[in-house]
Amino acid sequence: MHGRHLLLIAVGGATGTAARWLALSVSGHLGESAIVLVLNVAGSAFIGFLAGTRFGPHQTKNHPAWSAVAVGFCGGLTTFATFSVQIAERIENGSASSGAGLLAVTSALTIAAVTLGFVAATRLQPGRPIR
Repeated sequence: MHGRHLLLIAVGGATGTAARWLALSVSGHLGESAIVLVLNVAGSAFIGFLAGTRFGPHQTKNHPAWSAVAVGFCGGLTTFATFSVQIAERIENGSASSGAGLLAVTSALTIAAVTLGFVAATRLQPGRPIR
């Protein structure tokens, strides 16, 4: 990896992480689980959209836009670790069904979001076949 891409990933990651922290700090009555879900779904939709553009990983993994925005920003904005801890805490507190529900809902919504983002991007590009 080139030094420029590493710097772009670092700046994007710091920006995405700061955005996640800000969203969690102002979440109010919604709660951490709801905010993490929203961030993970939004980040998934955005990375799906990017993947469907000419900047996606199938075009060039080392494109600066992919490094900064997809790997960096979206990587910092979304959080698999916090999501996993939330599931573990629910199981530890005797609510395995709640943990399983969070796992199922988050997985379904993030996969749907990345797919919709990808499809939206491919449809916005004239002359590009939809796969």
